[in-house]
Amino acid sequence: MIDLYNYFNEILKEKEKLDQEKKELEKDPKVQEYIRIYKQYKQADKQYKQAYAALKKHEYDECNHILVYTKEEIGKREGRTYTHSGCIKCGLDDSALSIEKPTFEESVMADYIKSQKSWIINGKQLNITCPLPIACGIYESIKEANHNITDEEAITLFKLSLIDTYIEENKTKTEEKDFTK
Repeated sequence: MIDLYNYFNEILKEKEKLDQEKKELEKDPKVQEYIRIYKQYKQADKQYKQAYAALKKHEYDECNHILVYTKEEIGKREGRTYTHSGCIKCGLDDSALSIEKPTFEESVMADYIKSQKSWIINGKQLNITCPLPIACGIYESIKEANHNITDEEAITLFKLSLIDTYIEENKTKTEEKDFTK
């Protein structure tokens, strides 16, 4: 027990020493300026995160989701296979729910999905598996080239684009095989 008291007293002395050093540093004008800027930064970051979450909530609410399967994963507890879906229009992805250490953006997505009555994203499911960043990129390219296109027309072009991409990818792989002979 004496060792515990000694340990506590050592830590207390170290803490008091560091506290004194901190107070001395805070008298320095450069440190005061840093502290001022840091507080302003923290406030701006908090406002940014609130605005980002509100903006994304609005985007997700207003979107008529067009969904692709983004990935499959096996549940850790049950061993069942889960298929995740994501929207090619707004980027909402239900796989954000299964990320152990999500980024801020992924947390916003997961919080939005959790706030819904069902944790399932409702929308038009295309029954296509494609990584969401690729699917979103293709959809965005289609919308840039065809500003007044309907969702149904965009879906048709999206599917054709995936077919073309698949054919080109396989053609390139075949040519590479021929080249190595």
